[in-house]
Amino acid sequence: MQASNQQNTAQDDQVSWWFKLLARGLGTIGGLDMCEPLGVPEILAGFMVVVLEAPCCCPFLDFIDKIGKFSENRPYWQKGALYVGSGIVPILLCFSTTTVLGCALVFGTGVLYGMMALGKK
Repeated sequence: MQASNQQNTAQDDQVSWWFKLLARGLGTIGGLDMCEPLGVPEILAGFMVVVLEAPCCCPFLDFIDKIGKFSENRPYWQKGALYVGSGIVPILLCFSTTTVLGCALVFGTGVLYGMMALGKK
């Protein structure tokens, strides 16, 4: 055990203090990915779309039917604004490929509802 500690100490002596500090700093910053906690709005937006568009996917929640019926009575422009807004917020908070791909369908649904609100031209 002592021989292994002495070998590690000998290896550590060959590395400068600033290089050790740099490695620890980069590891710490890399471990604190800011996009992970910001994924919560993306998950909530997806759940909201499922609840509003397909309440049959959540039969285990009693209040979902009331929300689905309320959603059916809303004008298209309100649904479009809600979906576009909830699809854009996670992208503004953390712009990355996974966030854009995850929110693209919610945003696209909002765009389609906006087009339905405009009607035939």
